[in-house]
Amino acid sequence: MESPFLIITCKPVLTKSMVLLGFAFVHLASYGQVSVSQGLLYTNQEAVVSVQGDFLNQDTLIHQGKLLLINHWYNQGFYPPSTGTIVLHGGQSQIFDHNNQPIYILEVRQGSNVKLPSNVTIENTLLLEEGILTPEAKAKLVMAENAVATGGSATAYVNGTLYHTGPGRKFYPVGNNGSYAPVTLTGIQGEDPVVGVAFYSRGLSAKNSEGVQIPSDGYFWKQTALSGRYDGSVIEAGAPWKESQSAESLVLAGSNDLNSRFYNLGNTASRLSQGRYTVTSFLSFPYPYFTFGWLIEDTKKLYLPNAFSPRASNPEDRVFKVYGNDMAAEDFHLVIQDAWGHIVFETKSLDLASSQGWDGRNLHSSQTESSAVFRYVLTGKFLNGTPLKKSGTILLY
Repeated sequence: MESPFLIITCKPVLTKSMVLLGFAFVHLASYGQVSVSQGLLYTNQEAVVSVQGDFLNQDTLIHQGKLLLINHWYNQGFYPPSTGTIVLHGGQSQIFDHNNQPIYILEVRQGSNVKLPSNVTIENTLLLEEGILTPEAKAKLVMAENAVATGGSATAYVNGTLYHTGPGRKFYPVGNNGSYAPVTLTGIQGEDPVVGVAFYSRGLSAKNSEGVQIPSDGYFWKQTALSGRYDGSVIEAGAPWKESQSAESLVLAGSNDLNSRFYNLGNTASRLSQGRYTVTSFLSFPYPYFTFGWLIEDTKKLYLPNAFSPRASNPEDRVFKVYGNDMAAEDFHLVIQDAWGHIVFETKSLDLASSQGWDGRNLHSSQTESSAVFRYVLTGKFLNGTPLKKSGTILLY
């Protein structure tokens, strides 16, 4: 059975908008398609246009009002972003093929499952109220520098990589396979960075780092620098909560490779809300992969970061310090060595190791070491007299 003729409607008081629409060449087909194929279609800021069939733009659409789409959108012509809003509310599978052009506001409502076969840049707002937005193949969904992503839930997220342009705080409402796992990069650093984040609900096969246990069947995120230079950010990540997990031991952990050792990024803040646990890392981290990890029991009284950068925006992230209030000053000894076993830093002062730490400079040359992995050995005792010996690796980046 053929679908009914499409209907283009405006609010009754907006008769002038109907006149403006009249300048276009619009073809009403029995299969429910509207086609702008000759000339200009213009909608002003007051216009509310509902299209109940497919919409095909093959010429020029200057759109400043609100366009409600139930079916597919194919933009093969010219669409300047202007100030218009496109609302996808089909409650079904929709294709949004925008032909690598910007759009001002995009709203996904009423359970629409939207596929993006081509690049889309959001100039102002991406609202995810109800529905899943999936970039296909090599398509990129990019937020402009001043654009914001809002909404997000277990039934409304980006199923794939969402990119944000520029430094600062950026929100990523991402998910996968029915799991919502939003991320906020709280302070992106770098030069003209365009940074993407995607969530993967299964398939992590990670090695543990010293003092941190990584679940073998867990979920993980991947962050990608599409362009520019990305120097890292403190990460706030949330994912579905499992009752068996110990909240007080939860940290974020990151790695350059899924098959490599993960580094403990710490936990400065955490909260449980609506079945999802959210953790904020202590360290900034620029490398691709991060996930949740759990501190092994003996690390709860003593914490040594696994990574730091002299270029970090947070002063605490620029040095390697010893954290803990259960250590004795007597017999304390910290040694840091490079890959060849040469000592680059050494101290017998707990106060110095806790307050100033190692800033990456070589003990002998006073020059900052190049990015590399270093090994530390810490010996001493706890306040109750229990001997302490701990060794591990530090990533200087």
